[in-house]
Amino acid sequence: FYLAKVFFLIVIIASCSIQVFHIPLAAYGNRATVLTSCMGGEAAMMWIFRDSVPKMNYLTVADKFIQLTFVYLACVLLACIWVNRAYKKDQVESALAMNRLASLLLPTLYLLTLTAITAFPLCRHVRIFRSTKPLPSYVKRKRDCLVDIAKSRQLTDGSEYA
Repeated sequence: FYLAKVFFLIVIIASCSIQVFHIPLAAYGNRATVLTSCMGGEAAMMWIFRDSVPKMNYLTVADKFIQLTFVYLACVLLACIWVNRAYKKDQVESALAMNRLASLLLPTLYLLTLTAITAFPLCRHVRIFRSTKPLPSYVKRKRDCLVDIAKSRQLTDGSEYA
């Protein structure tokens, strides 16, 4: 659900910002318009996501995902400003080189960081899932897992599984 509703759309919005580097250097206003639209879309996604999930006292993977996308869009905007300043100073070759570098470096760093943000918690959850112990033999069905105090102590100290 969240993959389709939130994450996929956030990545689509962020990928639209890559097109900024393919707009001619002289059209700075068009570049700024595209980036402003991407940031507005990202803010709308943040509101949609905030209304559809319970409130937590800590940053979830989705919160980090959204914040990283805002940081990425801000970096793209700063790169465009940097390229525009070089272009206005008649340093067209260096502006083109900076534009090319930013068009490769920023999306690559964004995707690597997104991968790290999602992969590490996923690996941790898989590791925890694999380390869970099976239910004791006296439990016939999973819904019959009401355990008394003596059995609870037995389960926590591991004597049942030794």
